[in-house]
Amino acid sequence: MVFVVEGKAYWAFTHKPYELAQENYQLMLAPDAETVAKFEKLGHRVKDIKINHDQTVRGVRIAKRRRYGQPHIYNKNQERIYMDEEIPNGTKVKVKFDEWEMDNKYGQFKGLRLMAIMLMEDMPLPFDKVENY
Repeated sequence: MVFVVEGKAYWAFTHKPYELAQENYQLMLAPDAETVAKFEKLGHRVKDIKINHDQTVRGVRIAKRRRYGQPHIYNKNQERIYMDEEIPNGTKVKVKFDEWEMDNKYGQFKGLRLMAIMLMEDMPLPFDKVENY
């Protein structure tokens, strides 16, 4: 079954895979407290996401294996876009995902598979917020 959840994206690796996590495309999603509680109740690993040296938020990791290609990214008008950089921390997003579950000799594992991302706000343009010399 496919689901959609809204929240803020942190530490996104959607342009280039995250090398330390088996080269997966991923993002850390910080939804509202009610949704975080639902993820926890369903047995998904909820983590403290470090925003800066003294601030954290609760959220989940949603990932996609590199061999399946980059996740599709859409703007708020549901038009597919191509980004040449990562999604900035704190960007409001809507994430399409499904759940997976696996049993093997090491135990039982659950996760969230990234399918697509919709940016709920406009990204800053390259020459915005830049001072003239």
